[in-house]
Amino acid sequence: MTIKPTEVGTAQKREMHALSGSLIRQYQLIISLGLLLVLSFTIGSAFYLSKQLEQQVLNEENYRTKQALQAINQTISVSLFHVDKMRTAIEAARISPELAHGSSVLEFIQQRALGSAATAPWQTVPEMIKARIGQLYVRADVELQSSEVLPLLSMMPSVVSTHQHRSEFQWSYYYDVHERFSLLYPGLPVEVLLSVTNTLTVDEALDVVFAAGGTYPVKLVEPVENSARKQVWTTPYLDAAGKGMMVSLLAPVYQQQDFVGAVGADVTLNVLDSILANNNLLVGRMVLVDETGLVIGDSGLALKGATEVVKHEDVLSLLAVGEAHNVQNSNFTPVKNGRWISYQVPNTPWSLVAEIKTSDIRAYVLNAIFPYLLLGIAFALLLLISMWYQHIHFSKPALQLAHFVEGLSSRSQVSKPADSFEPVAPIVPFRWEYWFNLVITVEKERQAHLTIINEHSQLLESRVADRTDALQKALDELTTAKDDLVQAEKLAGLGSLVAGVAHELNTPIGNALLIATSLQDINTKLDAKLNQAIRRSDLDQFIVQSKEASESIELNLSKAAELISSFKQIAADQASYHRRKFELSVLLHELKVTMNTTLKQQNIELIEQVNEGILMDSYPGPLTQILMNLVSNAMVHAFTDQDSRQITITGIIREFNEVVIYVSDNGVGIDSEHISKVFDPFFTTRLGQGGSGLGLNIVYNLVQGILGGEISITNQEVASAEEDEKPGTTFMVVLPVIAPYFESEAGF
Repeated sequence: MTIKPTEVGTAQKREMHALSGSLIRQYQLIISLGLLLVLSFTIGSAFYLSKQLEQQVLNEENYRTKQALQAINQTISVSLFHVDKMRTAIEAARISPELAHGSSVLEFIQQRALGSAATAPWQTVPEMIKARIGQLYVRADVELQSSEVLPLLSMMPSVVSTHQHRSEFQWSYYYDVHERFSLLYPGLPVEVLLSVTNTLTVDEALDVVFAAGGTYPVKLVEPVENSARKQVWTTPYLDAAGKGMMVSLLAPVYQQQDFVGAVGADVTLNVLDSILANNNLLVGRMVLVDETGLVIGDSGLALKGATEVVKHEDVLSLLAVGEAHNVQNSNFTPVKNGRWISYQVPNTPWSLVAEIKTSDIRAYVLNAIFPYLLLGIAFALLLLISMWYQHIHFSKPALQLAHFVEGLSSRSQVSKPADSFEPVAPIVPFRWEYWFNLVITVEKERQAHLTIINEHSQLLESRVADRTDALQKALDELTTAKDDLVQAEKLAGLGSLVAGVAHELNTPIGNALLIATSLQDINTKLDAKLNQAIRRSDLDQFIVQSKEASESIELNLSKAAELISSFKQIAADQASYHRRKFELSVLLHELKVTMNTTLKQQNIELIEQVNEGILMDSYPGPLTQILMNLVSNAMVHAFTDQDSRQITITGIIREFNEVVIYVSDNGVGIDSEHISKVFDPFFTTRLGQGGSGLGLNIVYNLVQGILGGEISITNQEVASAEEDEKPGTTFMVVLPVIAPYFESEAGF
């Protein structure tokens, strides 16, 4: 039945509106999620980039710290080598005076220094010579022997060479263990020495020099404090000569086992500041500190122009004093407000500390990613504008159009005239007005056509109802005809069976009747002879003839009884669908006996190739009907004019408890175009010539139905062209040994 548009209910209308409304909500959700995704992606990218950049900065700062450490190590190594070379030269000259400069050199210097003060014996030496030997200061009450001065001169060539090539060295010197004299390079005039030490005599100046700002250099390297005879660094101090803050490297001088003095070199802290500044960190600060917390060098140049020592807490804020010496690592240590890392400077009591404040690294990262963040925000804004433009000019009108189209069918009524339906389009961009007007026009046309279609549908329904009644009547008649044909087919088969059995019974019964008549004649003749004298030979002949007649009657009657028994069994099986156990070979034998007469009439040989012992629990009646129909089908259709006519029934049992029965003939076969139709009802190639087209259909239904099996058909291949054999046909029936059980049994 056709559903009219007027029958669309309220629920359907709501569903249609809900569909477009859901689509709009989904679109709004997608837009919101898209914007959220863009913002999340921008923020996530910025966060990820900041983390990557932060790690990159930390790696770069660590690398720069290691570079600064290498530069400092290089300066330290030069200082260590310089001081060690001074010590070695003096000790070698004291052990082997012949290796030192000769006394003639000393005499030459003293001659050039005539007129010098006793406390500054080289005061008047020419400047060219002073640039090679420095200045010697002696206490007023001391007479300096040549054996003490010559070793000092032996160290001067290396001292001069080092100072010429290394600007970081300010002073190189020697201190006498008894504080009697001191050698200073580059040399200072005695007036300058007195001025920078703020003293009046050389003795007082030497007191200041030996004190060296309170460090007492000789005390630092004497055997009590330095039994291992190592080089020792002093703490930072302000140079009295105005060179700024510096630190000294000292080494003890021994003559065999006797401590005789100390050599040293002063390095300005500005040099270490410059090294750290040249390798400065991107966002952090590098500081060189000693164990007491005094600053040796600072990348921020905190020591530049300093007149007093700078302490740890003045430049470092992330770690405590001495912590850098207690913790040595190669990675930044995170703390509350930043990160720090420290490296021990070899052969010194110093640690190189690099600290990065969290605020500094965040500012650096923000400054670095600001262009990318700005670009991401610009991209997000551009995308937002694009989405807004697309929403206003495309997506929203499209959704409105969809909503409008859905609303038309729910608002329009077919019962009204088409020209009275005037939907109003919403306000949309100009370019979309055409589509809304087109939808309105199409809807009006649709409503008009729908009215016509509805009228045609009603007319068509009436015609279909009439045709349906006519077809139902025809179908009932066809079903009745089919039932009649099936019954006729069954009766025809049974009639053929009865005719064959009657023909077979006629022969043995006729023979028995003929012999019985002959036996009666013999008895009549014997009775006539009994009235006369009977001879022995007549009696013997009667006995022989009677015996032969009895045996012949018994043989013919036994054959008739066998035929009747087979007929009764087949008839009983065909008349019902009773289930029982039977042997397949016995069933086929009974079938052969029953159909033997019909087969002989058509000169057809039925061959059985069934193994004995195949026991089945099934329905013998339908199975007999199947085999009879297949044999009858071959008798009708398979043979034409060939002399050798054979039908072979082969039965085998295979795995899965299945019995396979092949019914084959050596006839003309079936055309390939008919193979797929042979089991169709009413299909026959002998329509009007005795074929009903139901025989194989009955077979198919019985096999597929009550017996629970399968049946198929194939044409056999021709053996060879010389043998001139027909292709023939083979039906293969596959049946379970135990047929399926049904709730009830229907009569055939």
